[in-house]
Amino acid sequence: MQAALSSDGTLLASGSLDHTIWLCDIKSWACSRTLQGHTAWVRTVAFSPDGALIASASGDQTVKLWSTDTGKCLHTLTGHSNPIQSVAFSPDGKTLVSGSWDWTIKLWDVAGGKCLKSLNGHTDQLREVTFSANGRILVSSSLDQTIRLWEVGTGTCLKVLDAHTAEVEAIACSPDGQLLASASQDGTVRFWHLPDGECLHVLSIQTGYSGALVFSSDSQILAIGGEDGTCTLWDLGKFVLNCPL
Repeated sequence: MQAALSSDGTLLASGSLDHTIWLCDIKSWACSRTLQGHTAWVRTVAFSPDGALIASASGDQTVKLWSTDTGKCLHTLTGHSNPIQSVAFSPDGKTLVSGSWDWTIKLWDVAGGKCLKSLNGHTDQLREVTFSANGRILVSSSLDQTIRLWEVGTGTCLKVLDAHTAEVEAIACSPDGQLLASASQDGTVRFWHLPDGECLHVLSIQTGYSGALVFSSDSQILAIGGEDGTCTLWDLGKFVLNCPL
């Protein structure tokens, strides 16, 4: 399960095995609201850039869009034929992407709740989907050991990155739009030049594969969550271990 923090840092949303989404106030750590409506576990959640909406993806094969203020379900997005692993909002908040165990990626119109495009190409379950900082490129990772770069406007696959030798568990795009980081069960984190897909550097992770990658707002530090329960911070200017947590 994955949790998400609102852009203003005041709310934490987390999905649960009990089919609900919990909203917690960061200052008090009190549960402010419980969102109910899914009929299977909630795999992942995401806030819209303005914090007004929450998207939740579930094993019931649906994505739901919720009002953060009221807790009301605004749209239920249907079309996937297997559990949904990952969701992400575009930087302008107008488009939502979902990646599923059915091997497909879907782009949705947030305002109307309609499917805009369905992208095919991966040959196994999707693990994560995310947008580049400018919203023009969609990045997806899969159990098929590849990463794909897609043009959002046309749905065209621009490049397949296939250097990993095991499942690609996590991806993240830097806020400056220059870097893509990918973490695999092969024990490495790779850094790619996002505009052209060139692999710039490979890190060997001693803690095993990573399930989470997050860039700092200035794109200078990458946080890597390890399977051993630790988080390490990497200085991307030097590619040396900065601080273990």
